[in-house]
Amino acid sequence: MDIDRPPAASVPAVLAVKRGGLARWAGPTLVLVIITLSGWVLHRELGAVHYQALAEQFHLISGTRIALAIGLALAAYAILPGYDLIALHAIGRPIPAHRVAFSSFIAYALSQTLGFPLLTGGSVRYRFWSTWGLDSAEIAAAMGYVMVTFTSASWRWPVLCSWRNRNPPPPCSICRFPRSGRWVPPAWEW
Repeated sequence: MDIDRPPAASVPAVLAVKRGGLARWAGPTLVLVIITLSGWVLHRELGAVHYQALAEQFHLISGTRIALAIGLALAAYAILPGYDLIALHAIGRPIPAHRVAFSSFIAYALSQTLGFPLLTGGSVRYRFWSTWGLDSAEIAAAMGYVMVTFTSASWRWPVLCSWRNRNPPPPCSICRFPRSGRWVPPAWEW
């Protein structure tokens, strides 16, 4: 019998004692309050937007631009697992690409949807990678590599484009097309 660990039968009893009373309802109540406040803010902010006007504006966007947006989103999700692959190879623990792609897709989807990427994406990576045999130190090192490579790649293009053009990009743009010199507008200006 393991001395450091209590018997399995006593663990639920300990949890039942700690989860009684007010503490049992604090978490669900907080979630309900946050959801209610979020709904109220959305209702207030979107009160002036009508579905018909939104649908009309959406139909003004060409099918080519919609297809381009979908294609670029798919390309981004195809590239993102590369950061995880680089990190795992850098720490000397390569994992098969299909496993990394699966865990990376879930981690990036959650972190981009929920925010707090180190917390949300990091916890997903920790769950998968620890199941696949990595210890906590290796996971921390790999997540550090992911963070550094992703951040450096995210900042590289605007810096290179502004350096190449010898002037900073305007506030609503990121880069110029190399041959025409025309500014690339952000998506909301298309």
